[in-house]
Amino acid sequence: MRRAPLDLSIYLVADSAACGQFGVAATVSAAVAGGVLVVQLRDEDATDEGLVAVGREVMTVLRDTDVTLIINNRVHLVDAIGAHGAHVGQTDLEITEARAMLGSTRYL
Repeated sequence: MRRAPLDLSIYLVADSAACGQFGVAATVSAAVAGGVLVVQLRDEDATDEGLVAVGREVMTVLRDTDVTLIINNRVHLVDAIGAHGAHVGQTDLEITEARAMLGSTRYL
């Protein structure tokens, strides 16, 4: 299965600090209503368990939309969250290792 190209024209990077008092899921919901097409969930301070919990909340918000969820750096959590892919930086996990973990149908 081939991945469709992502439209990155309206891209939200969301984490608990940036989303403040409203929280990540509510912020993502409002952003989707405003036209966001891709959400990158990024929270450097969250534990794996905490990021999975927030990621699952976000996936619930995105359930009936065409919005893509990308997890920042933590490729090993994509399956647990049910996300569409991952973002890895130049100094993070090697791209070949990340692709092997994600398979060919997820975004990287």
